[in-house]
Amino acid sequence: MTTLSPDEVLGIVCHVSASTWGNRDVIDEWHRENGWAGIGYHGVITNGVIKNRYTYDISQDGLIQPGRDENVMGAHCKAKGMNTCSIGVCCIGSPGWPPEGAELAPKEFIQGGKKFLTKRQLLSLVNWLAENCKQYGLDPLGTFERPGDGKSVYVISQHSDHDPVNKPFCASLALPPLRQMAADRLKEI
Repeated sequence: MTTLSPDEVLGIVCHVSASTWGNRDVIDEWHRENGWAGIGYHGVITNGVIKNRYTYDISQDGLIQPGRDENVMGAHCKAKGMNTCSIGVCCIGSPGWPPEGAELAPKEFIQGGKKFLTKRQLLSLVNWLAENCKQYGLDPLGTFERPGDGKSVYVISQHSDHDPVNKPFCASLALPPLRQMAADRLKEI
């Protein structure tokens, strides 16, 4: 696997799993079944955990799990060269399916009225973004030139920003308020 040095990280790409359940290990298995070198995301934020076929544990909602080692190039957004300059985080969820018993994130954080992100996932995502912006010296409200085409893009983006044809709903986030929350959180840490 190709390394990704800290000075090469220019942005963070947000994703949604398009599955109603999952975690780091499940995604790792899915990606390996596709012939890939394991999980492509650097972080995963759960919406709860399936204990077995019939039991769903909401207490794990918002749990942040590490994914691919942060010094290894991701395999989460090939479009426009984004794997070469970004880390990726995936929120478990499928637009239209809120986990039972979970409080949904406020509507202003989701595009098109879709439902999938819980309030606890949102808070965990904001923390994950702020912590990683701090670690890599990134401005959550800033921009950089994307390597694949030289276009100016936001430091915090989502998969659909880079590949709208193949990933039009990934991650279905309303990013301006999310970026602002991450910027506010960064000031606190």
